Amino acid sequence: MSANSPVREAVMAFLEANPNSRLGAIQQHVIGLGLSTEKGVQQVIHSLVRQEALTVDRAKYNAFLYSVNEGTRIVRHLPANRFEVPAELAGPILPPMVWSVRHLLGVA
Repeated sequence: MSANSPVREAVMAFLEANPNSRLGAIQQHVIGLGLSTEKGVQQVIHSLVRQEALTVDRAKYNAFLYSVNEGTRIVRHLPANRFEVPAELAGPILPPMVWSVRHLLGVA
């Protein structure tokens, strides 16, 4: 998991709520949350543009407008320690796929 993942999530959430936003507005929002600096937000945004997660409207030279690229699917990686065996399924050691399917089916 990236060290900038909270900043990435904040940028993406802001742009989903406010499409076609300027860099300054995005930076003010993230800095207001206390997650990063101006330079840190700028690096995250440039990274998201390189990964094609954001689209950039370059119609005005001094006012690039950023929005979420709807055609790009973003894959987020979660740490494995967030997935634990539910208490009702504790007992015999089962592969994760088995206990998750059993949990979904309601088999205890």
